[in-house]
Amino acid sequence: MRLLVAMLDVNKAQEVERCFQFTSAAWDTVIVRDGEMALSRLDRERYDLFLLHEHLPKVDGNSVFEILLEKRLTCPPRILLLREAELYGKRPAYVDCVASIMSRPKQIAALLEILAKKNMPSMAVATRPLRLRHIEDFLSTIGLRDALKGWAHLVWILDYIVPSPLLEHQITATLYPACAAVFSTTAAAVERCVRHAVEEVFTKGSIHGIEQYFGMTVDPERGKLTNKAFLLCAAEQLRTSLNLRRLLPCSAPLFKEHGNTP
Repeated sequence: MRLLVAMLDVNKAQEVERCFQFTSAAWDTVIVRDGEMALSRLDRERYDLFLLHEHLPKVDGNSVFEILLEKRLTCPPRILLLREAELYGKRPAYVDCVASIMSRPKQIAALLEILAKKNMPSMAVATRPLRLRHIEDFLSTIGLRDALKGWAHLVWILDYIVPSPLLEHQITATLYPACAAVFSTTAAAVERCVRHAVEEVFTKGSIHGIEQYFGMTVDPERGKLTNKAFLLCAAEQLRTSLNLRRLLPCSAPLFKEHGNTP
């Protein structure tokens, strides 16, 4: 779990880090002092949270946000934007939270803690249509039938996991219950439907697709992955394909249909 802080006042940034680490352990924090360095970091590395000050040298905070939005990151961070007091009540579209630049470190840390529990970064909503299309193409490629209940559950769960790796550790505790609420069922029923779908993939799906995208991760003794292992492998494959599409726009499908025959 990673936090990027873009703030000119290093002392305040370090105090925010101390307050946040006190309540939320196991976070790797990086502090930068200008917008150019923040963009460089976000280009090279994945961050779950991004504390962005409006007033930054080289590239100001608002411009950093606009550039990020244009980049359409596959795994965007949850963004807390610090703005002038008269503007902090106005939240730009796709910013997760806004606070005053005069907020105290403890207040900022408390907001970051809340954002860390948010299911999907607001910026990920902008890329949802493309992501959903990729998820459905991927499931079709490995031979999963869309008539199964597990198909809809897998699409919904992957739509959240792909842009938000934080949720990879909350599948049972958070995503199954949330998915159940959407489909008017129970978390246990969601888990069963997903398990049945995964079993069908590895018993009746495309052998070529399974070998290509899951390879040696399939246990020859059991013949299939656990729900969690399947979701994590699928999410990583989807992130890779979405990154390729973002960097190399093209009309050709990234997942090739193999059919359901060996």
